Amino acid sequence: MVHVIDSAAKTVEGADVPDSMERDIEARDAACDQPWSLRDLLSVPFRVEAGTVEVSAGRWLRRAAYPELPGCTAEAATIEEALKLLERRRIEIVVAMLRAGEHPPVPRPPLRDCDPQGVAEALDVAGLVAGLLDRTSLTNT
Repeated sequence: MVHVIDSAAKTVEGADVPDSMERDIEARDAACDQPWSLRDLLSVPFRVEAGTVEVSAGRWLRRAAYPELPGCTAEAATIEEALKLLERRRIEIVVAMLRAGEHPPVPRPPLRDCDPQGVAEALDVAGLVAGLLDRTSLTNT
């Protein structure tokens, strides 16, 4: 079973879109025209999907994903570890996309009270973002 955690998503595909979600979509579209720093992009909140999956007969793992960020999934024995690995993967993907000259998805505006440096340090990937958080381009780094 997969649980979707998204306070804004109270509708199913094809149903009416609530005003709050329309504002998120407008903010996302406007965000694509702005030069975002790595700090901003690492502060973007993504919708989380998490659940328990049987990977082989009798072997179960916890899987977490940010479906709005391509390729961002993680599996572990516990949900806590899966979420930690997912956050680490999110940072790696965003940095890799910027280095490739791509713009990561921005499904909603960055959180104002986020601390990407602290998160990176807690996940042992501070070296990946060191000195880059305020840059708007990471190509040729």
